[in-house]
Amino acid sequence: YKTEAVIHNERIPFSLTEATQRVERPPTDEERAEMRRNPWTRGPFYVYRPTGKLSVQIEGDWYRERHRHTWSDSTHRRLEDCLYSVVRGLLLSADALQRRRQEAKE
Repeated sequence: YKTEAVIHNERIPFSLTEATQRVERPPTDEERAEMRRNPWTRGPFYVYRPTGKLSVQIEGDWYRERHRHTWSDSTHRRLEDCLYSVVRGLLLSADALQRRRQEAKE
């Protein structure tokens, strides 16, 4: 399934992701046994932990458009404080898709 916003009858796909932190961990007993049986199997082994840093990205080929399409948590602001800007970006994306459709018809 895709996450989409429908604005002005245009479907704008977007994603909400959370950054993870890769942390090395010791091998489990099963992994140690496999390393003894197969010398090509070796570490390091990792576990991925959530960081709590969220990001919203409007998906698509927006490199041609001049509006923002990615928002993320940072040390200076939280993603929750950028929701107005995210909605504005979705609206601008819908307008851009409508404009492209009109240009393609002409």
